[in-house]
Amino acid sequence: IDPTYMIRAVPSNANDTVFCTVLAQYAVHAAMAGFTGITVGKVDENFVLMPIHSITKGTRKVNIRGRQFERLMHTTMQPDLSPGPGDDWALLPSAPSAKDGAAAPEEPRLTAREIDKLLGETMERPSTSGELEKEVTVPDTKLKVLNGYGEVLVERPLERGDLLQAHDEVRALEVMRLSEDFPSRHTASPLKAQTNYFQDDDSWAAQAFSMMDRIDSTKGMPYYRMVRAGPREFLHFDPKDASTCACIISCGHLCPGMNSVIRELVLTLKNYGVQTVYGIPMGFDGVPMRSRWIKLEAEDVEEIHMDGGCILGADHGHRSPKATAQALAAANAKQLFVIGGDGSQKGAVEVLAEMRAMKYECAVINVPKTIDNDLPIMDKTFGFDTSLAEARKAVDAAYVEAQCNANCIGLVKLLGKNAGFVTLNAALSSRIVDLCLLPEMEMDLEKVLAHCEYLMETKGYAVIVMAEGCGGSLLRGASLPGGEEDVGVWLKDEILARFKLKKKTLTIKYIDPTCTIRAVPANAQDRVYCSVLAQHAVNGAMAGFTGVTVAKVYERYVYLPTLAFTRQALKRVNTKGQWFARLRFNTQQPDLRPLGECAAAPEVPQEGLKASSVAISINGVLDRGDEVHRLEVINLAAKYESRRVLTPLRANHYLTGDAWSTQTFTKWNAADSGGRKYLQMLRSGPREVLHWDPCDAGAAAAIVTCGGICPGLNSVIRELVKMLNAYGVMKVYGIIGGFKGCVSPETWIELTEERVQDIHNEGGSILVSDRGNPPHSEIAKSLASMGVRQYFVLGGDGTHKGAMQTFDAM
Repeated sequence: IDPTYMIRAVPSNANDTVFCTVLAQYAVHAAMAGFTGITVGKVDENFVLMPIHSITKGTRKVNIRGRQFERLMHTTMQPDLSPGPGDDWALLPSAPSAKDGAAAPEEPRLTAREIDKLLGETMERPSTSGELEKEVTVPDTKLKVLNGYGEVLVERPLERGDLLQAHDEVRALEVMRLSEDFPSRHTASPLKAQTNYFQDDDSWAAQAFSMMDRIDSTKGMPYYRMVRAGPREFLHFDPKDASTCACIISCGHLCPGMNSVIRELVLTLKNYGVQTVYGIPMGFDGVPMRSRWIKLEAEDVEEIHMDGGCILGADHGHRSPKATAQALAAANAKQLFVIGGDGSQKGAVEVLAEMRAMKYECAVINVPKTIDNDLPIMDKTFGFDTSLAEARKAVDAAYVEAQCNANCIGLVKLLGKNAGFVTLNAALSSRIVDLCLLPEMEMDLEKVLAHCEYLMETKGYAVIVMAEGCGGSLLRGASLPGGEEDVGVWLKDEILARFKLKKKTLTIKYIDPTCTIRAVPANAQDRVYCSVLAQHAVNGAMAGFTGVTVAKVYERYVYLPTLAFTRQALKRVNTKGQWFARLRFNTQQPDLRPLGECAAAPEVPQEGLKASSVAISINGVLDRGDEVHRLEVINLAAKYESRRVLTPLRANHYLTGDAWSTQTFTKWNAADSGGRKYLQMLRSGPREVLHWDPCDAGAAAAIVTCGGICPGLNSVIRELVKMLNAYGVMKVYGIIGGFKGCVSPETWIELTEERVQDIHNEGGSILVSDRGNPPHSEIAKSLASMGVRQYFVLGGDGTHKGAMQTFDAM
């Protein structure tokens, strides 16, 4: 099977469609502000503008001595395939070698104060580490400023103000270790033959520093330095101790990927040499029921990642943390893995506190899951990608129903009790939603109903997507008491009643895919993510970490203190932020807020992580020889007079020329001391003053795709056209046939919003890609003859090199 062309030709999935949308929007923002010779990218979770030279000096390859390749070898169990000694042509480095009863009745729990007392000595940290150094004092640290061509403009010692605002602070986030209370076995890791890298006490990663501008808001932003996840060379436990066991429980609702996590936990534990691994059904309340525990071997879990659901089931509730701790102690369990959301992690903290009260030694490790993706600080939770893909199917079905039935609304209710991330991203990826309602929004029911009438009068059909947690705002707006009523059914009835009152014909096709989304197997992205989280969970447990949550923060896997993590406010969609603005731009829905004062959301404490960390100097994230390379980009205003037109787009915040994002500072281990190079890039986003006048009737924009086709090309083209039109650029050309087509303007096509409306659902590229370059001076002349002021090139590294040559010819 060679699926090369099949892979290239498919439409982008839900995640890629959203990603393509954001890249395209930022590309247009940059072009209108006069930036040129740049590429738009996402680096350490921040969207940035990079000079083309920075990405055309070589392509990435799999590091066959790196962690990802080690995971591959662990998964396939393939032998060392590298050439043997004596083969002169062997250029590759060597690969890694190959009494029971019912649950106890509910009883009094430890109070928060008692938990603090039991865990406080380890978890609570002083607010500062004394007098902090106010400037960079690490030797040989430099700032290099490079222009848009890669030439060094400035080279000088690094200063704190190059990275942070005056009121920002760096804080070290520590985690609990069993060795603080129990003697370590100091066992050599059996993974020595399988890995090239071990983490140690000097292994950490910090959040990416970001400055929106040079004006200090005085509010201060905490940036956390976290313990890096990964295997340690010496273990706290002896994994071959036959008298001990490891236990796995799953809690809360079902979520795609739970079986993938269980599978990898078992396989990694077995790889360490742990002889007995139990899966415990029914969540926390199943732990005291010893007769129901299931012994898991590698062959039992080999293929479970292909199935939806969870082989251990999942349940809510936790009647007795004390009984849970006692049952685990009776079984001599030394590692407990809890798969669950914020409630499950709070339960794990209670169990850990009970164990500490009993003076029982057990590593408690949490693998976070929630479809809602609302857990704080981490990039995302497992299951979110799969859920988004399934949610989009429901939205697409509603679109078909709405279009194919007379006077019809397709109404979809999606997951999200307190946060609307699934709903928001489903709407953005489908691109066909007319009205999107989130729990974070304050809504006036009358405005919602009036907009439904407007949509039916103007379009004849509509697609409405809402999160299950919208009931609070909608019911409050309707002056009705909240409750457990299905808000989707309630809204459907309200819309139908409104149209019946006005004697207007309407049908509503209501779709609730909640259980369907929860029950599907994890997709490819989530399977990989689940595997890595589970492997790091076992690595942490065997090293003696406890009370920790495994997470991915700014693209780095780390251990977070669970107690502090559970006291941090959950993430919610910021209705004043860029993601919500993208939603409004996509749906074109009006402001639905009620007139006058709205009920304020209750304040939620957000200091959990800050209270469990210690302020450190900026020197705490730097090593001798570290260099920060600031990649400045070219702006046309440096050579040509700017029109200095105020943007027609409304935003809550505009970026300036001093909005920088620095790559994540990190240290692999104590031996990692040779100095690193970190890139500092300009943040992408809308600017308040434009270089171009978008209403210039003689100007146009052009889009070309080059190289092999790739899923998502049409999504990018669609969003480029729509965003250019939003700015006021109404003449947008699509160039057929790659760079070769640039010199044949008679073949160009004019792209309108109507023409690109549904192209994101198709594979390939409507512009037809091609390879090869005519003389770039001829391309430049052709673009100039057509009045092109914004030129967007979609392609890979070779295409970027060609685009830069065309820019030089201009």
